[in-house]
Amino acid sequence: MTRKPRQIHLKYAEKRDVVFFFGAGASVAAGIPLQEDILREALSQSRVRDSQAGRELIRFLQRFFALNRRLYPMPSLEDVFAFLDYFISRNEHLDSVYSVSQLRKIQECFVRIIHYTIGQRRTNNASTHRAFWDVVGVTNRNVSIVSLNYDSVLEAAFGLYPEHAYIDYCINLLNYDYEEVPAFYWWINPREPVPRFGEENPVPIKILKLHGSLDWKFCRACRGVLLTPWSTEIDLEQGAFFSPPGDDILPSELLCPVDGCRFETLILPPSYIKDLRNPVVSTIGSEIEQEIRIAKKVVLIGYSLPDADIHLRALFAKSLSRDTQVVVVNPDNCDALQARYACLAQRVSFLNHTFESFVLSESLGDILKGTGA
Repeated sequence: MTRKPRQIHLKYAEKRDVVFFFGAGASVAAGIPLQEDILREALSQSRVRDSQAGRELIRFLQRFFALNRRLYPMPSLEDVFAFLDYFISRNEHLDSVYSVSQLRKIQECFVRIIHYTIGQRRTNNASTHRAFWDVVGVTNRNVSIVSLNYDSVLEAAFGLYPEHAYIDYCINLLNYDYEEVPAFYWWINPREPVPRFGEENPVPIKILKLHGSLDWKFCRACRGVLLTPWSTEIDLEQGAFFSPPGDDILPSELLCPVDGCRFETLILPPSYIKDLRNPVVSTIGSEIEQEIRIAKKVVLIGYSLPDADIHLRALFAKSLSRDTQVVVVNPDNCDALQARYACLAQRVSFLNHTFESFVLSESLGDILKGTGA
């Protein structure tokens, strides 16, 4: 007779020893393209160019951003989304062709293409992320992670479950309702009693994805999120998600188990005008604010604090204590980057490391022990 593991309540420490912020530079080692390369990579794929979404986007970029003209560079994602957001936020037509509804369609097409471009990349090298969790596991698990990336490499590499730690996304996932969701999608809620395996006392670790995630499916009716950790792809033509096929069974469209509505992608596009009213995004923003407030150290990895992330600057300005030590891990700590961070905090130090070299060096362990930087 197999004995069931006993249930325990996971508890957070009153203070957080380290809050890590993962920027795009932390995902490069796993083969995820930088934001500045996403549009170029997307348009280099014939499947994107030949899709309805791709054709709509290309026509728009050719007309208003001089796409494919040799004298002009590839437009940035921030510029394109800010241009779209300007007219959409004012409920104003651009011209006789691009009405507000058409601009919304272009915006949706662009988000879908970004999701497709990143989601269909096979991240076959998550060794650096696994090494990161290994160091955390043996050194200090009183940490939180703020990921500003759409990919799920960090979570896929999580090797501390179940004996050492449980992931807490800090949102109410549909996966917690075992009566409504198929067993394939069940997920343990770390804020309720969880099984304890072995002699180790597991802890909850927050992973806060402020800009959304490719493996989050959002229902606009019930405003619930279904976590699909083994599926980050999207149908380029329909914008639909599909459940994984069983033996000799064709994949079926994934619909919300609560109300049957079609799921939407939940990623916050890079724009100077960000809509933070989504209840999931606002909840995560509040959690990040609290984590910054109770942090002893804040470590930013591969993150350049871009102008489009004014919402992050606001959170730091509001919540960061003068006593909190800030460590910036970046292989290019130029004067401009240092000036941006100097405006945020008084105690800022810089480490000239890529994410990979940072994890492989003694710096990560020293920071977790409270002795480094």
